[in-house]
Amino acid sequence: LFNKEFIGASNYFSIAGDLRDWIRIFEPILQQKNLNKASIVRFTSGFADTLESELRVLFSAAPRKFLSPLVYSDIHLSEASSLVIKVKSMSPEVVYFDGQPSSLATFLRRAMEAQLHGVVFFTNEIFDDAIRQGLIDLNSLKSEVYFTKRAEFDESFKKSFFSEYSKIPYLQSDLG
Repeated sequence: LFNKEFIGASNYFSIAGDLRDWIRIFEPILQQKNLNKASIVRFTSGFADTLESELRVLFSAAPRKFLSPLVYSDIHLSEASSLVIKVKSMSPEVVYFDGQPSSLATFLRRAMEAQLHGVVFFTNEIFDDAIRQGLIDLNSLKSEVYFTKRAEFDESFKKSFFSEYSKIPYLQSDLG
């Protein structure tokens, strides 16, 4: 995805733009809040490799420090607790979470149970999807969460999909 404007993919979606911007967009928050230690909890994928790589770049110059990444293939209730304990032991100031809405919701629930407070979470539109799906109770969150929200590539697709299925399509559906 580096230096490309549009990549066609053989899987279920394609991505327009530079995936590294999903990390770069948070720079003003890092500066404002003086956040210097970061980690990433991420799915096993090339997609997430790019996100991790850019987070490493962002935290490569002192006083910033990139801590160990935590890579998973699927978050079940039992695995979420161990991931939270690992994050807590590293004491990051910011954690970027990459995964599916249900994985994020499970991780955040376990983080609140383990009293993982004071960590700022960055993620993408999965946070909005998790809220829409009723997976996250905003009143129970004790941490700040910042997420990106992409604009629809084709607004007519969203309207057509809603009229056909009476629900809003998931992230990237309009690019399929």
